Amino acid sequence: MLPRYLGSALDFFDVFLKGRDTGIQRVRWHQGNDGWRTAPSWPPPGARELRFHLAAADRAAADVEGGRLVAAPDATTTTARWVHDPADLVPSTVVDPFAFLRELPDEQREVIVLRVWGQMTFEEAATALEISPNTAASRYRYGLAKLKERLQPLPKE
Repeated sequence: MLPRYLGSALDFFDVFLKGRDTGIQRVRWHQGNDGWRTAPSWPPPGARELRFHLAAADRAAADVEGGRLVAAPDATTTTARWVHDPADLVPSTVVDPFAFLRELPDEQREVIVLRVWGQMTFEEAATALEISPNTAASRYRYGLAKLKERLQPLPKE
C-alpha cells in the first residue's frame, strides 16, 4: 500500500536478512529537496568534509542567537559540552512526544505520518488512503492544530 514509505526498508530486509540479491545500492540517502541519491560506498565519491562550529555556545539553549552553526569558531565563546547519557536524557516537558500523535484519530494520524515521515504530497497521501486531496489536507490541518494545542509548554511554577 505504501511502497514509497516502506519500500526501501523492505528492500533492505530482502538483501540483508533473506539474502536475496535485489540489486539495491549499498548506500542510499535523501538529499533534502533534491531527492534520493545512491553510491557504491560512503562517503560518496566527490564528497568533502565540512566542519561547523557552534556560535554563542554558552547560550545554545537560551535564545535564537545561541546555537547557530558557523564556519569559523567564535573566539569569544566559552566551551560548551554535552554528553549523551541514555539514563539521563535531556529534560523535556514531554515524556513521549509520540504519545500525542497516538492520541489523534487514525484518519488525521495517517495523513500526518505520510506527509512528515513519508514525505508525500497531499495528492500522493490521498491516493494511498483512497480519499480526496482536499480531505487529506483538511485532516492534516486539524491533526496539526491538535498537536500544537497538546504540545504547549507547561506553565512555570
